[in-house]
Amino acid sequence: MSDSVFSLLATSLTLSQRAEALVTNNLANLQTPGYQAERLSFRGALAHAWQAGTPLSAVSGTVSVVPGAVTASGNGVSMTGQMSQLMQSQLLYSTAAQAFTVEMTEINTAAGGQVP
Repeated sequence: MSDSVFSLLATSLTLSQRAEALVTNNLANLQTPGYQAERLSFRGALAHAWQAGTPLSAVSGTVSVVPGAVTASGNGVSMTGQMSQLMQSQLLYSTAAQAFTVEMTEINTAAGGQVP
């Protein structure tokens, strides 16, 4: 596996964690009057950086307010929407982690089991 693929997986893991942190913050503020849910978008920027050959570690994503209905208290957090975002982030994280593990196992096997 090339360094760029490891970088892609590492950046995907980091950004997925940031996205999950935003979702948990949104859920923690479910009843906070005036609170607006936020979302981290990064897949497009990550794909563009990958194709352009620019450093993937420079991709930080874009935090934006989640559009949607606002309650009478001014709160814009949707439990269903947040759970959907959480599941998407967890799926991306799990996929990247599994790919990383598979690649490390292959490297370990190629090295004759000498890599811890």
